[in-house]
Amino acid sequence: MTTRKREVAAATAKKLTGLHNAELSAVIYDGIAARTRDGRRASLAIVDENGRVLEAGPEVAREAWHVMLACYRRFLEGNGHIRVHSRPPGSIQ
Repeated sequence: MTTRKREVAAATAKKLTGLHNAELSAVIYDGIAARTRDGRRASLAIVDENGRVLEAGPEVAREAWHVMLACYRRFLEGNGHIRVHSRPPGSIQ
């Protein structure tokens, strides 16, 4: 991605989400990516209400991507407002 495209993507992300110190991008064949404000690679994490990191890294981005795509596909199929989980609800031990 060229610097200009990255700047446009970052500006768009800030307008959409209000992120100030990072940017998220998604490419259909590459999934979700996170970068710091100065362009360094970053990772996504799942953080509980006490600030404890439960999961972090490329696995989180990959799982978020798959859940998002499944939800979008079901929406396009006309299945409406269907909730998609990465595993059955309540199965996390």
